[in-house]
Amino acid sequence: MYSYNVLLNFLSLDEQLQLQKYIEELVWEDGRQGTGYLKAAVPEGKFDKLKKRSLEMLSASAKNKHDCYVIRYPVGSFIPPHLDDAPFETEHWRLNAVIQSPDMGGIFGIEAR
Repeated sequence: MYSYNVLLNFLSLDEQLQLQKYIEELVWEDGRQGTGYLKAAVPEGKFDKLKKRSLEMLSASAKNKHDCYVIRYPVGSFIPPHLDDAPFETEHWRLNAVIQSPDMGGIFGIEAR
């Protein structure tokens, strides 16, 4: 069973602006689902305070293995319903934050909500 919480205004305006500027520099690769979305890894040393706050919000430890990606959804792309595998004896935690909403369309949903 999965649960989720919606945290309004999780990203400050300054964080949104920093991330928007940062994503202009990224090299994008196709997402593994093959449905048109793009992803780019955020390396260690980038946005560490934000990553730490994110892990704290998830009640996860920065000592646990984790990664961070920015995902871009071009027009017509999506991620289908799926379950992500977690390596043996680990847990899978996810925090999604909207950096920039489109002018129209692009409704972000979790579990068809």
